Amino acid sequence: MKYNYKKMIAITCMVCMMASMLTACSETDQEKEIKEVVANEEEIELEKTGESETIILYTNDVHAYINNSYQDDNDNEIRGLSYASVAALKQELSQQGHTVYLVDAGDHMQGSVYGQLDEGRSVINLMNAAGYDLAVPGDHDLDYGMYCFLARVAKAEFPYVSCDFYEVSSGETVLPAYQVIERDGKRIAFVGIMTPESWDYVQNSNVSDGENLQQYDFYGMDHAKSFYKSVQKVINAAKKEADYVIAIGHTGEDESAHPYCSTDIIANVKGLDAYIDGHSHNSVDMQLVADEEGKEIPLTQAGSEFSAIGKMTISDKGITTELITEYEGREESVEQLEDQWIQEVEKQLGKQIASSEIDFCISDPEHEENRLIRRMETNLADLTADSIYYYFNEVEQMSCDVAFTNGGGIRAGLSNGEITYENCRDVCPFGNFICMVKVTGQDIVDALEWASAQLGVIDEEGNDTECGFLLHAAGLKYIVDTTIESSCVEDDRGMWSAGPTGEYRVKDVEIYNRELGEYEPVDLEKKYNVASYHYLLRNNGGGLAMFEKAELIRDYVGEDAMILAEYLKSFTKEEGEDPILTSQNSPLFAYPNYQLNYENIYGSGRLKTITTISY
Repeated sequence: MKYNYKKMIAITCMVCMMASMLTACSETDQEKEIKEVVANEEEIELEKTGESETIILYTNDVHAYINNSYQDDNDNEIRGLSYASVAALKQELSQQGHTVYLVDAGDHMQGSVYGQLDEGRSVINLMNAAGYDLAVPGDHDLDYGMYCFLARVAKAEFPYVSCDFYEVSSGETVLPAYQVIERDGKRIAFVGIMTPESWDYVQNSNVSDGENLQQYDFYGMDHAKSFYKSVQKVINAAKKEADYVIAIGHTGEDESAHPYCSTDIIANVKGLDAYIDGHSHNSVDMQLVADEEGKEIPLTQAGSEFSAIGKMTISDKGITTELITEYEGREESVEQLEDQWIQEVEKQLGKQIASSEIDFCISDPEHEENRLIRRMETNLADLTADSIYYYFNEVEQMSCDVAFTNGGGIRAGLSNGEITYENCRDVCPFGNFICMVKVTGQDIVDALEWASAQLGVIDEEGNDTECGFLLHAAGLKYIVDTTIESSCVEDDRGMWSAGPTGEYRVKDVEIYNRELGEYEPVDLEKKYNVASYHYLLRNNGGGLAMFEKAELIRDYVGEDAMILAEYLKSFTKEEGEDPILTSQNSPLFAYPNYQLNYENIYGSGRLKTITTISY
C-alpha cells in the first residue's frame, strides 16, 4: 500500500492545530481526539491511494455442486465454496474499488443431483443471483438436449458465447462468438471456445420448430488447422474492439483432447492476452504457454466442483492468475437460494421410485459385521455395476463392454419394500461421477489382479482382510485363486506399477459380447470400453494406475446414486405402479445369456474364488 507523504505532513499540521484548540481539555481527552483524527485521516488516505485493478473471477466444471458441504473430524458440517462465496467475493472486491468481472468456463448445469432434478434450471437462477457476466457452454451443459439447453440460455441474465458451435443450415454460430464488456474505460473481449468433443453430444440432437429441424456442428471438425483458423478469425475481430482479448474455453489440456486442447489452441493462434480454461478439471494457478508468435500467454483453470475460485488480475504490470481455495464470505441472498433448493431436493429424494421383495445386501444377513461385498460378489454389487452398464448401453446408446464398481464405494443395502432416491444415495453416498474410457484387455486383467490383492489374505489376528477396492463387474466374469499370493509391483506412491512377477491369481476372465449374446475370453490386445467412477478410472483411485493413459470416451455423465436410480426406474412395471425389482423385470434380462440373478444375495457367479476361507 502506498502512502502520500505530502498528505501526511498536512495531517501532522492539522494535528498540531487540533492540539492548540484543545488546551481546555484534559491531556487524556486531547490524546484521544488526536488519535481519532489521525486514524480517520489515515483510513481515508489508504482508501484513496490503494491501486484499483481489473479482476476477472472465474469458475469451471462446477457440475451443479451446490451443496458443497462436508464433515470435519469432529462431525461438524463445513460449508465449502459455492455460488454464495463467489457472489460475496465479487462484492468485496468491487467495494475495494476494483473493476470486477465474473465468468464461467462451462459444465455448470449437469452432474450432481442438484442439477439433474430440474435439468439445470436452479443452477441458472443461482448464477443470475451471483452476478455472472458471461459463460461458455461445456459439453455436459448439452446433456439434457438442445431444446433444454437453449431454454436455459434464454433464462440466463448473462450472455453465453462460443465461436465454434454453429447451425448447419445457416452456417451461423448458435451463440455470439465473443462479447465485449466495457467498464471504467477498459474494454475486454471474451471469446468463447467449446471443445469439439461436444460434437458427440449434439450430432443427433435437434430442436423442433414446427416441422423444421435444425442440426448443429462444430467448426474445424474436418482438420485441426481449420479449427485454429476459425478461432483466429474471431480473435482478430475481437481485437479491433477491445483492449484485451481473453479466451474462455471449455477445452481442457488433457492429451486425449489433442489437437483441440487449450495448449494446442494457444500455440496455433496469436492475439490472445490470456486463456481461462475448463473441461479437464485440472487446478492450474498459472501456466505460461507460447503462442504462434512466441508470446507467453497465461493459462489457468480452477479445478472442479468448487474446489477453487479463480482470480485473474490485469494491471499495468501484466496479467497474473491465482486460485482461491478458501473464502469465508457468503452473500446472504444467494445463500438463501442455495438453501431453498437443497431443501427442495431433499424432499424430492424421499419420493418412491421402485419397490422390491428382495433384500440387496452388502453384509451377511446373519452377521452384519461381515461386509461380504468387500470379500465376494453380492446381488447389490451386481445391481450397482449393472446400473452403470445399463446407463451407457441403453440410455446413452454408447457401446459399453464392462462396468465396474468397487466394494468399498457401496455403503448400505437396499431392504425389501419401498425404495426412494434417498435409498440410492445411501447405497452410493460419495457423489462419485461416472465416466467411460477405452483400455486394453491386459489393462482390465491387471486392474482385476491389483484390486483383488488382499482377497483371501489373513491378518495377524486370524481374520480375513477386507478388500475395499475389490472390483465388481457387469459384462464380465472372472475367478480369483486366493491360494496364489499376490505379486503385483507397486511404485513409491503405493500404486500399481506392473503386473505380477509370478503367477496371476486372476483367471478365466470373460467379457460379454452383446451382439453374440455370449461370454468370450478376454483378448489382451483388444481395446474395450470400460465404465466406472471417475475416481477409479481417471484419478487412480485404489492405485489403479494402469488406467492413467486410458483414452477418455465420456466423462461426468452423472452422479452414481442418480445412475442407480435411473436403472431401478427402468424395471418393468404395471400401469400406475412403481417398478418391481426382480431379475426378469430388469431391462438387462433381454440380453441373451447375461448373468443375472438378483434373487441370490451371493450374486450370479460373476466373481468366483478359489479359497480356503469359508464364509
